Amino acid sequence: MKKKATLNRKILIQSDHNEASTDDVMGWLYYLQPDCNIIRLNDSKEIKFMHFSIGNKQEGATFKLSSGEQVVFGQKDTYWYRRGSLKIGSRPPDAASDGNAHRIHSALRMELSSIESYLDFYLSSSTSSIGRFEEQFTNRLTNLSIAKKCGLDIPETIVSNDVDQIVEFYHANHGQIVTKMIGSVPPQKYFELIGLEVSGGFGTHLLTNADMEKLKTSYRDVIPLPAFFQKYVSKKIEIRVFFLGSSLYPMAIFSQSNPRTRVDYRRQDRKQPNRLVPYKLPFPIERKILKTMEEAGLDCGSIDLILHPDDKYYFLEVNPIGQYQWLARNCNYDIDRAIAKRLLCNSKTYD
Repeated sequence: MKKKATLNRKILIQSDHNEASTDDVMGWLYYLQPDCNIIRLNDSKEIKFMHFSIGNKQEGATFKLSSGEQVVFGQKDTYWYRRGSLKIGSRPPDAASDGNAHRIHSALRMELSSIESYLDFYLSSSTSSIGRFEEQFTNRLTNLSIAKKCGLDIPETIVSNDVDQIVEFYHANHGQIVTKMIGSVPPQKYFELIGLEVSGGFGTHLLTNADMEKLKTSYRDVIPLPAFFQKYVSKKIEIRVFFLGSSLYPMAIFSQSNPRTRVDYRRQDRKQPNRLVPYKLPFPIERKILKTMEEAGLDCGSIDLILHPDDKYYFLEVNPIGQYQWLARNCNYDIDRAIAKRLLCNSKTYD
């Protein structure tokens, strides 16, 4: 029997303390390489001291946690950004109401932001590393443009706070348009800002004639926030795809037989759950997806697609830190093991 090579690299994992998929990947890491050196930085672990060097000969970063543990990260070590953020103890306290104190506070925040941005870049520079902190802020609008450039179909989309243009777009698409947040505004707050009342604040909302009349009544010219509006695309099925490097793991979601999940499958009906099964994408669509992710600079994440009744595929969005456990379990995809092998791939045992 071939003896496993010893892995003398460190694997640094940034995650949330209660992120179950991280636990599962760590289980596979220890199974595949029992002596691997894993350091997990949770959102609850404070970095009390930090030091890093940038030079022509070598680079390195050292962290000392509030628990007393010291972490030395080198160029040959591996990093996986799953979720959360580095919690650096030297973060400036809240500024006082004094104007000068506020300016100093803002300057300190900017300095710290630049440091965190570099550390994110440095930690993810290993060839076998996965993800980056900054990727979680990927732009929905930019990704739609990239997908279109790479040959994927996308729904017709506008971003506008001009009420007349919004109403015109609504009628041009025969009263079939949806709205959803562009970035990180909570759904309920987003709908409030654009003058809509939506029960539960779900992510995607199908607009009605009543919504258009409310817009015209509440705002004569413009709504307070330039908002996202998109043509509603009829669905045969919805497709969730987890991608890792050049591998795709698609799942079909039969959301259309239940009125509750017809617009947004995330409105789960626990009494009548959607059927979830493995799915095979056509090869040309696979290539266009991988090209889109490469252009977007992403190596991991969850993609939402729609299959129209005429068998045309539409790209909706990608979430670099999207959940994948439910997809893996329903489709029997071995994603946790694939991530673990990717993190170990610089050792002699795994390629």
